[in-house]
Amino acid sequence: MRAPEISPHAPGPGARGALHRAASSGRRDALHHRVLGRRSFLVSLAGGPACLALSACSDPSAALDAGERFYLLSQLLTGFEELDEIHAELYRSSVEADAEWAAALEQLYEAGGFHASPPKDLDELEASGALELAPEVADQITMMWYSGIYVAAGGGLQVATHLDALSWRALNTNPPSQCGGPLGFWSAAPSV
Repeated sequence: MRAPEISPHAPGPGARGALHRAASSGRRDALHHRVLGRRSFLVSLAGGPACLALSACSDPSAALDAGERFYLLSQLLTGFEELDEIHAELYRSSVEADAEWAAALEQLYEAGGFHASPPKDLDELEASGALELAPEVADQITMMWYSGIYVAAGGGLQVATHLDALSWRALNTNPPSQCGGPLGFWSAAPSV
């Protein structure tokens, strides 16, 4: 007879419910108690600092998921640190929907070191040669961010945003449909 699997991370009744069911059903063999001896206890104590030391040395960027890698790449390509996460997901999905672009994006990630130690700035990304491997994908990602337009699943162009396209931030102006300030703001000379 197999013991019920008990997960300490289970929601709801979780582990307590499973423990209680196993204990109350009279199946004492279902609960495996391990007596921790002195030697095991000392070994476990010695392993704790070693695990902490190893985790402190590990690179947290090594565990970037696909969305985080794309967001970081987008920051490097656009020059803006604050980007809309919803647009990032749309743009990433657009690139990954095309098999050629998805393969080129993965090549860019590999060459740029995004899986191990991501580049800190655009100069470091360029020095890795990653942009030379997939210039079309890098250009497409940059174009999507600055125009707010992406390639939809059916192959047509779709507007993700007009107001939040990066071109307006880069020009330090408002989109044509936005008011720039109080009545008469346009009459003042621009501060250059």
